[in-house]
Formats: sequence, structure tokens, C-alpha cells
Amino acid sequence: MQPTISQFRNEQMHVRDLVEVAVRVVVHAREIVERPSDRTAPDMESYWSLSTCRISRWGSALKRLDTHDTGEDGPNGFEAATHADRAIARALLEEVFLSEPLTRVWTAILVARDRCSGRDDYEPVVRSVLEKHSEMSHRVLRLIASKSVLDWKSAVVMNRLRRRTERWGDVLIARLHDLSACELDLDLNQFAFDVARATDFAADFGLESNPDAHESAWNLAVESLRSSLKRRRTPPSPNADLNYQIAWNIVSCFESDTFEATGPFRSLWLHRLENHTTEAQGLVDEYLSHMS
Repeated sequence: MQPTISQFRNEQMHVRDLVEVAVRVVVHAREIVERPSDRTAPDMESYWSLSTCRISRWGSALKRLDTHDTGEDGPNGFEAATHADRAIARALLEEVFLSEPLTRVWTAILVARDRCSGRDDYEPVVRSVLEKHSEMSHRVLRLIASKSVLDWKSAVVMNRLRRRTERWGDVLIARLHDLSACELDLDLNQFAFDVARATDFAADFGLESNPDAHESAWNLAVESLRSSLKRRRTPPSPNADLNYQIAWNIVSCFESDTFEATGPFRSLWLHRLENHTTEAQGLVDEYLSHMS
């Protein structure tokens, strides 16, 4: 039973927390791919609606920022961009970049679920969302290259964040190679930013003869990711409401005890528990009505 979007109107989630969601989702991906349950089936209608709404907001913001793009400084170039424009640009670019790893791993997981079940329930939707998200990433790259809103120093910082985020995303995709219970006719590396790099990471994580080394390599990669994010001084996310709702849509596909109620998951976990309680009460009321 999925809640309505209006229930989360006041909930917010910074985009950096979506990276943590992606990490946890990857670790527990088997639950979705190899042990699917109708009760926790992904709500594709909501995922599509929420994701396309966020992409539409990005597009509108980029359209406004693009008015400064003349390719050179001047009355319509960087000097014409206000301080607010530059702040919006930095927050927007960060949100587009840092949210893409979750989009990619969720796409990979649901395509793998379809392959495992021999169905085609989720792939068209998640692939379409990923395609649109990737298009936004290319647009913000052009914005960086245009030097129309960000100064040189800010552009360098943003490009460095992009490169680091793509590397993180490939680490997460590589971890999904653990999905081996089903013989999937699927190359998960197609969802990576860099196929060769994801392949190398998968080899590092696939040391079956030494599982301790496997886990150590993964833990080291995750701690490096978390440490890097904690050190960043980041602006508020422009679409923190939709970030939360998208995270909820994904987390609600897992059993209620999968994620600990700590950090960015506390609010998500409480809503998950509340939703399960409401659903259970509804089943009891339905049962009693049939008995009477």
C-alpha cells in the first residue's frame, strides 16, 4: 500500500543522502531481484511521476540559466549572471550529479528483476527515467563548459564532483555483480558511467576465493565515499521534497526491517513502519467484517 505524495509534502532529503540510499539499496538488492514479493512490488506509476517531475524542474531551471549562455563574458554572459543565479546553478548541478547513481542502480536492479522473473514489468519505465536523467546530466555539463554562470574555480569544483560521482556510481554497479542466484542474460555494466571501470571494480569485488578481501574492498570504497561527502560544504538541495519522495518510493519496496532507523533512513523507516501498521489494521478490519 503506497502512501500518497501529499503525505510527504513537508519532508525533505538532501541529495547527498540519496547516495547513502543507493549504497544500502545495492547491498540489499537480492531481496528485490531474487526474492520478489507482490506486497513490496515497485510502484512504477509513482516512480515515473516523481522522477519526471524532478527532471521537469531541472529543465525549467536550466532554461532560465541558459539565457546567460553566450559563450563569452559580456552583458549576456557570466557578468550578467546574478549571485542568486550562480548559487542556483551550483545547487542544481550538484543535485543532478549526486542523484544519478541511485537512478542507475535502481534501473539495473529492476531490469535484473524483470530478467529473473521472465517478465517486462519495470524495464521500460526505469530505462526511460534513466535516459531523461542522463540527458539532464549532459545539459549541466554544457552549462559548466559554457562558463556562462559559474566562474572557472566553481566549474573546476563541479567537474571534479561529477568525475568522483561517476566513479562512485561505477563502484555501486560493480557490487551488483553479486546477483548470481538467477542466470541473468544481462550485462549490468551497461548501466555504469564507464563500462571498463565498472568491469575492473567488479573484478576487485569478485574475489570468491577470498571473501574477506571482497568485503574489505567494498567497505573501504563505501567509507571513502561517505567521508568525501561529509567533508563537502553543500548548499540546500533545490528539490529536497522530491528527493525524499523518490527515496521513499524505492525504500518502500523492501521489507520494513531491511534498513536501520538511523541517519537519513530514520524518517523513511518511520513512514515505512506507519504504512505497514495501517495496512495491517486494514487487513484485520477486512477479516473481521467477513467474520461478522
